[in-house]
Amino acid sequence: MKKLIFTLLSFFIVLSASAHAVFIETSLKGIQGKSHAIKIVYGEPDEHEVISKWWWYKAGMEITLTLIKPDGSTSSLTTTAQDDHLLTSFIPDQDGVYHVSLKRDIERKEGAKTQYQINAIATIQVGNSTIGNTATHLNNELFVFAEQTAFKNKKEVTLTLFQKGKPASNTAV
Repeated sequence: MKKLIFTLLSFFIVLSASAHAVFIETSLKGIQGKSHAIKIVYGEPDEHEVISKWWWYKAGMEITLTLIKPDGSTSSLTTTAQDDHLLTSFIPDQDGVYHVSLKRDIERKEGAKTQYQINAIATIQVGNSTIGNTATHLNNELFVFAEQTAFKNKKEVTLTLFQKGKPASNTAV
């Protein structure tokens, strides 16, 4: 599988069964010195919608993506609107594990009982080093983390759900 569709957003509060999600779509592997493309999509992973339909909040395209390098340093990534997604890229400058983080509180309407929050993280490995694959680099309110960086078909993966920087107890993913 060349694409990672890492949807950690179905966690944003309570939505109906027909709800969409915001997700990050990117390749699992990157190459040092070569541009690495990242898509931000709203909708269903296999049914990309036209941008005028897919971002239902007025300021939806004003998201902040944070690139977290293997050494823990961060930088902001700027997105450009495409037909059915937002697009950005970065050039990896060191071997290790990079994380791309999207987090945002959606403006609460007056009288609303629910505060919607969008959280998504994508992990990209450059080279063979696992330096940087640590949950402590991530400061999203809610995210799922895998200690391992390589995955094999039909092999179990251990995931941990983090809430406010700590493993969430008594939860299922």
